[in-house]
Amino acid sequence: MIFVIEALLWWGALIGVWVVTLSVPSWPEAWIATAAALPCALLTVRARKVLGEAWRLPPRDLRWLAPLAVAVVADTARVMTLRLSATRDRPSSSDFLRVRLPTDRPGVPAATRRAVAAAVVSSTPATVVVDSRPDEDVLMVHSLVSGPPDMTEAVSR
Repeated sequence: MIFVIEALLWWGALIGVWVVTLSVPSWPEAWIATAAALPCALLTVRARKVLGEAWRLPPRDLRWLAPLAVAVVADTARVMTLRLSATRDRPSSSDFLRVRLPTDRPGVPAATRRAVAAAVVSSTPATVVVDSRPDEDVLMVHSLVSGPPDMTEAVSR
């Protein structure tokens, strides 16, 4: 029963991602999303079970989601400002950052923490995780602009 519920949640999320990325949603696109998302959802649940991973985070790590909505809006504005003011002679202000994740989370698998932290950091328009170093518990992040709220700081606390 849990397999079915998890697969349905993944199916819905995958359909949602597909439809949200469309410039003009249409019924044929929705049907294609529905059909394509089903095998992906089933394989996702099965792969997670085969790998033996548990995606359980302690409630205190959900605090990462609080500044995320503000960060998305703020980073969008900063990126648009950067784009509007960019000239060919001006170098880019982008930078690569090493973000060390906290290791004092008993009972939380390190792979789970890295995966969720990478998704949260990459959710803003100004940052993307380009590498994850499991041996060091570090994310390598490319940052286009910076400013509060900074999701790299949020996940490193």
